Amino acid sequence: MTTFLSFSVDGVLVCGTDPSEFWNKEQLLGMQNPDSNNAFEFKYIDDRVVKVTPDGNSAIVVNQLMMGFSPKIPVRVDYHFTKTNEGWKVFFMNVALIPKNEHLGMINKAIE
Repeated sequence: MTTFLSFSVDGVLVCGTDPSEFWNKEQLLGMQNPDSNNAFEFKYIDDRVVKVTPDGNSAIVVNQLMMGFSPKIPVRVDYHFTKTNEGWKVFFMNVALIPKNEHLGMINKAIE
């Protein structure tokens, strides 16, 4: 998380997988716990997608992976980068669980 925070603007908005999870940089700094690294272990399951705006000053980066906190449901992490005087900085990050469509019925039934 330290690397991510070093590339983030002070006003970064980070959305987690729960509807209540809206964090800023200060909150993320407070969440750092060296003993809980297993939640952030990951394995990429697809190629990273990068889309840069025509003016070259903004980009969206999408990663799809398996993470320790969700060993059965893939995760998509989206970043919005903007070029600043200090280089590329993250203004927004979103983490979402992305189950396969064919698994949605099972998931919905499991949480009834």
